[in-house]
This record gives sequence, structure tokens and C-alpha cells, in this order.
Amino acid sequence: MDSVYWQDYLSLKNALLHMFDNKISCDVIFDIGSDQIPCHSFVLIARSHVFEANLDSPLVKLSSDGVNSTKQIELHEVVDTDSVKEFLSLSEKCQSFITAASLDDPTNAVELYHQAFLLDITDVMEDSMKVINQSTKRCLESEAFLTLPPQCVRGLIADNHHQLDEDNIYRYVVQWCERRCEREDIENTDENYRKVLGDILYEIRFPNISYKFFKSSIERRNILTEREKKDLINMYRNENRCTYRGIFKSKPRNVSERLMRMTDYEDNVNHSIAFTSSEKVLLHGIVTYGLSHEKRKFKINVKLTDGNGKEITNDEFCGYTNDWTE
Repeated sequence: MDSVYWQDYLSLKNALLHMFDNKISCDVIFDIGSDQIPCHSFVLIARSHVFEANLDSPLVKLSSDGVNSTKQIELHEVVDTDSVKEFLSLSEKCQSFITAASLDDPTNAVELYHQAFLLDITDVMEDSMKVINQSTKRCLESEAFLTLPPQCVRGLIADNHHQLDEDNIYRYVVQWCERRCEREDIENTDENYRKVLGDILYEIRFPNISYKFFKSSIERRNILTEREKKDLINMYRNENRCTYRGIFKSKPRNVSERLMRMTDYEDNVNHSIAFTSSEKVLLHGIVTYGLSHEKRKFKINVKLTDGNGKEITNDEFCGYTNDWTE
């Protein structure tokens, strides 16, 4: 039997909208003269520093029905009830807009990630991140990235699948620091950069930064402490990232490599691709794409060996050129 209680089947966002629409547990009233609109102070405060300042002000009128106290905000300018309600339910309309927005332009993905973060739209954040992963350089050098709040920068930099080397990730984060200091009207110093970075600093994988870049752009600055720099220097001297014992993440990001072969189809022609890895890698799979206008049969053989040449797997499968196989 389905539950009759709305709390059991509504998501948190829809439950809050239900409470707003049905005036449940409202503790703030917008008084617009001809009408009164009840709403919830915790929602207003959570999404607006302006409401936080005003609702905590001693100038806000308090009314009581003998049991509950309610804060009252008078809107002196000429406004209508529908406009105020439209404003208070703006997040739902924003969600619809963001969900329908196009991610074809990679630089849009950063702004969509930001807006989805503000409205807690997890699926849009995930979709945006997939675009950012594939076009990391364009996204991090965009104006949208430079204006992100720290929480968004941390979530973005923490992702494990960016297709960009750590040298450049660090470089773009420093550019964000410069802009952040300007926005907060504080001096552009390494010490202030570290302050505005906060936990973002620990999402940069310093052990994966090249020694040349470290020497030229990091060691001579004071964004890292002397101890942090010393730990990295010892790692470079040992020429082995596995020896690093510092506080920064050392696991490389999952940078994928794409290899294009057989751009033109030829009958009865064999092609081969062979590669080795000097690092431990995770082979997710092999994806093949065929011709879209013609159906031809093909056969693929995949042979995998370990570092000693011992065969791990040897598989064969067939497909057609207007299909895709993974």
C-alpha cells in the first residue's frame, strides 16, 4: 500500500516546495500590503546572505499567535503577489533551465556546474563534469572558472578524470587565486593565496608535477610550506613517486589516451596496435567505431601480457563497421 504521507515519497526539494505551497511551518511573512506570503527563514538564509543579514536584524518585526513567533518583512515598493511568489520559487525554474541547457560548448559546462551546485542538482553537476573532463584546458582557462566560489573549485579540481597534466592544473588554480584576491580586495601574495585556497590546495596532486615546473614555478614561491617543498624535493631526488610521504595526493589522474587507426576501410587488410606501459594502469576496455554508411564485417584479437611476457588474456570477437563495440 502506498504511503499517504507526503514526507515518504517526495524528494527533499519537492518536500520544501510542498511546505511552501501549503504554508506548513512557515516562520517568515512577506507583507506586501494587499497580501501576505508565508515562507521559511532557513531556506532564505541558506540561499542568500542578504536575507541572512535582514532576518537576523533587530529591525525585523516580530508577531506571535501566542504559540509561535513569526518574522515579518514589509515590502514598501509597489510589487504584486505573483511577482514575489515567482521570486521565491525561482530555484525550481532555474533547475528546469539548467537541465535543458546545452553542454555542447565546454566553457558553458563550468557555469552550469556552478549553478547546479547552488541548486543541488546532482545529475547536472555530473553531466557538466563529464564535459569538463574531456575539455579540461578550455574549461579551466575560461572566465567562468575564474569566478567560481571555493567550494566549486575544490569539487572540480578533486575530480579524478581531468585530461590535463598537473602542471597546468596548478597554473590555472593560481590564476583563480589571483582573481579571488582581487574580488576580496586583499593583496596578491603567496600567503594570501594559500588562505583563499584552503582545502583546494590538497586536491592539487603536487607529486605528479614535473620537476622542471616545480623548480621554476613552485619552489621559489611561498604557497607551500618549507616542509611541504622539502618532502617533494626528496621525492624528486629518489626519482620515484612511490617514495613520497607528504600530505598531498600522489595518485595520478585517470588520463585516457586515444589512438586512431584504419581511418579508411580496406578489404582483407590487417592492422595492429601494440603498446607497453611503464606505470601500473587500469585497462577499462577497447572501443571501436566503424563506418556509418556501410556495413562490413571485421574481426579483432586482443592479447594482453604482463611485464614478464606471460599471457594474461587472448580474446577474439567480431563486429560490423556500422556498429560500435566495447
